[in-house]
Amino acid sequence: MPTVIHHRVDTKPFERRTSLSPVSAKALLDAGYIVRVERSPDRIYNDEEYEKVGAELVPAGSWREAPKEDVILGLKELPEDDRPLEHAHISFQHAFKKQDGWEANLSRFARGGGKLYDLEFLTEENGRRVAAFGYWAGYAGTAIALLAWAHQILNPGEALGHVPTYDSATALAEQIKANLEPAVAANGGKYPRGIVIGALGRCGKGATDMFRTAGIPEDSILKWDMEETKKGGPFQEIVESDIFINCVYLGPHKIPPFVTFETLNKADRRLRIICDVSCDPNSENNPIPIYSTWSTFDKPTVPTSKEIPEGPELRIISIDHLPTLVARESSDEFSSLLLPSLLTLDKRDTDASAVALTLTIALTVALPLAVALTLTIALTVALPLAVALTLTIALTVALALAVALALAVALALTIALALTVTMALAVTLTVALALAVALALTIALALTVALALTVTMALTIALALTTALALTTALALTIALTVALPLAVALALTVALALTIALALTVTMALTIALTVALALTVTMALTIALALTVTMALAVTLALTIALALTVALALTIALALTVTVALTVTVALTVTVALTVTVALTVTVTLAVTVALTVAMALSLTARMVCLLRV
Repeated sequence: MPTVIHHRVDTKPFERRTSLSPVSAKALLDAGYIVRVERSPDRIYNDEEYEKVGAELVPAGSWREAPKEDVILGLKELPEDDRPLEHAHISFQHAFKKQDGWEANLSRFARGGGKLYDLEFLTEENGRRVAAFGYWAGYAGTAIALLAWAHQILNPGEALGHVPTYDSATALAEQIKANLEPAVAANGGKYPRGIVIGALGRCGKGATDMFRTAGIPEDSILKWDMEETKKGGPFQEIVESDIFINCVYLGPHKIPPFVTFETLNKADRRLRIICDVSCDPNSENNPIPIYSTWSTFDKPTVPTSKEIPEGPELRIISIDHLPTLVARESSDEFSSLLLPSLLTLDKRDTDASAVALTLTIALTVALPLAVALTLTIALTVALPLAVALTLTIALTVALALAVALALAVALALTIALALTVTMALAVTLTVALALAVALALTIALALTVALALTVTMALTIALALTTALALTTALALTIALTVALPLAVALALTVALALTIALALTVTMALTIALTVALALTVTMALTIALALTVTMALAVTLALTIALALTVALALTIALALTVTVALTVTVALTVTVALTVTVALTVTVTLAVTVALTVAMALSLTARMVCLLRV
């Protein structure tokens, strides 16, 4: 059944452009499509032009009742209401950069099961839009900027009024030249100085072409692009120009502002008119953050959002459908660029079927083959390599740990031996010193005793002699004075008694000294034996502790070695398994992707669809 394209009317005020020209409508009819065009008195092409090429004319707004299978072709966003959308729609929806109302906008497609082919995302491989109004947006925006500049020179303090429509770009250019002539004369014969940022793109080329068409000298057109703006704004060159045309496409990331209130608030500022062709005043990424609303063709300029006391009056042009000023030329170009994509709409279901077929083949054929191939490779190559790697690592680690253990045990035994020898030498020296001290003490005691005996004997003999002398003297005197015999007897008894006493004293002293010497020798020997036993016991304890320490170190090293070998083998096995699994998964994924990509590429080459921006909400 032929595909029906229903061309709806755009309801945006002053919108005269269209995405389908009569020429493109005829090309679609010739290709077998059914083309229905809603009637409109405002569109740049009149109804008769479509009717003449064979399109079917239908009432405005009838797209809502069109069969669900029809494709609804428009240009700008759909009329705002809350009705669900069940058709496939082609238009600029202005929703995917989170513009105002984007959620409610897209929810209508979700609730109705419709599809949106957003023209903003119909791009070539390099990201460039397939169909765009950029050139004519820059052209028309610059034209209105020149009109506004001329009006401000001739009518200071008075905003530019309604901008009329023109049947062609030529008619617009003639009007611009006519308005500029008296303004240039009033400006001392000086043409305005213009700066275009984004001059190398479609929009920028349209802007520079309008400047040239209006007669602005080439040296008064400052053409900037990425090279000139890479340093980041704000830019003094803008302040020093009369007209600034911003043609930079607003991306997803914020960039430094091109102008600020501070840079514009200068008495010597020349800038009077800014035309923001990109026109996203409510975006936080807007590089011209000095205004906050859109302008219209009825009121083409707006003031800054905050007063700028210094310098001339500054007005901003922020019309979001500038190309409608030159609706015929812009629609002709846009429609011709979009036509090749429209000619593929009859294959959009085929695209889905082909994708489904590709996935089916991938799941039922390619994936099992890939898995089988992967397992075969894993079993024949990856697994043997993994086992060999594991054994090599295990043997290497085990050998290294065995050597380390042997060295550790040898070190422990060497330390134990050194400690034992050291302790033995220490004990031997201690015992020798103790014996030497005991011997010295014994000799000293013996000499002392001998000396004491000698002195005692000498004193005893001296006492006996003294006593005998005393008695002899006493006897002699007694004989001389008394009777000799009794005295002699008494003397003899006295001498005997003295000798007995002397002998008793001598024996007593000898026994005392003997007992003292014996006691001293006994104590000395006991101390020597105790010291020797203490040293021996210390040696035994030290030797036992040394052996225990050596055995403990050896045991600890053995346990550490066992744990290290266990961990090493565990890690090795884990790494081996991981590598094997990773290789297996990588091979599986690679083969699967390769087969899937090959099938997908083959399918894509067999299709001619270029509508690559299908976004299902």
